[in-house]
Amino acid sequence: MKRGTIRHPKLVRLARRLQREPFATLGLLEALLDWAYQFARRGDVGRFADEEIAEAVGWTGNAHALIESLVDTRWLDRCARHRLLIHDLADHADRTWKQALDRAHEDFLKPQRVLTEDSLSTQMLTLKPPARPEPEPDLLSLASLAPTPAPGFDDFWTRYPLHIGKQAARKAWGKLGSSPPLGQIVDALAWQRESARWREDGGRYIPHPATYLNGRRWEDERPPPTALERFAAEGNTG
Repeated sequence: MKRGTIRHPKLVRLARRLQREPFATLGLLEALLDWAYQFARRGDVGRFADEEIAEAVGWTGNAHALIESLVDTRWLDRCARHRLLIHDLADHADRTWKQALDRAHEDFLKPQRVLTEDSLSTQMLTLKPPARPEPEPDLLSLASLAPTPAPGFDDFWTRYPLHIGKQAARKAWGKLGSSPPLGQIVDALAWQRESARWREDGGRYIPHPATYLNGRRWEDERPPPTALERFAAEGNTG
């Protein structure tokens, strides 16, 4: 954070919204940036669910209220493509951050406008009428426009332990291309389903399927076995 940030009106407004002291709010923002540098270096924190972002910064209150506060006070921007981006990260990231992106041949993402009902109404009023009426589509043409299910999605959906947000998950699966790495995902799920993190508190920390796919979580490194797991693997069941 830059010098004087703790007195910046944006931070003061966020502290007021969150009902936290400015120094605690500054720490929350520092945690957000530190986490983003590691997991969303281009600024696209929206690839993670609100609950995951809140957990990453140590927020124990309502996750959606936290995100709304960060958006309303312009620390996060809504984006039509990436859902949430860190506001003006390209202008405020330090040299280390920029050099890391340069080495990866990547760049900071810029928000794409989210269309609201009001903006859509305004656009409709300014659109010129077509020169001639479009022919009404028949059932065959509508069928040709229907999205083709990505191969392997149903297998993934069946194996994934949390069935929530199926359409969002199907969309995320489609982004993986024509040949999604189903085998790698199945192998990863085999140990992730049994991990202490996913089994904790009734599966509370299992990511949503779309979040799992968007974050390429099957590429996570498998943690070393616990002492209990090593004990069981050695056949000491008595």
